[in-house]
Amino acid sequence: MMIKDSFSVLWLTLNDTWEELYSLIIVNMAWFFVVVGLPVLLLSLNNIVVSTAALALFVLLFPATIPGIYTVGNIVAHGKTFHFSDFLEGIKKYWWRGLLWFL
Repeated sequence: MMIKDSFSVLWLTLNDTWEELYSLIIVNMAWFFVVVGLPVLLLSLNNIVVSTAALALFVLLFPATIPGIYTVGNIVAHGKTFHFSDFLEGIKKYWWRGLLWFL
């Protein structure tokens, strides 16, 4: 009986992930570009001031955007449909907590 319940939970999880896969890919690509793409782009300019700014940008953006990913994951885990605006709303609402956890 417990194995059947376990497999039903696993099936629901895989089903929810499959339904939201395209949106999850878009959110993760946006997060990756903001956190990694921008600093790497600035680091490629080979200027010490710009490189320092790129590292500072990474240190500020990484913990500030993690709550957006967490918010999206929480919505999917509860079986609801999310939108890209939920990612942005999570960042707006919890960015300071991400920075506090980082510190």
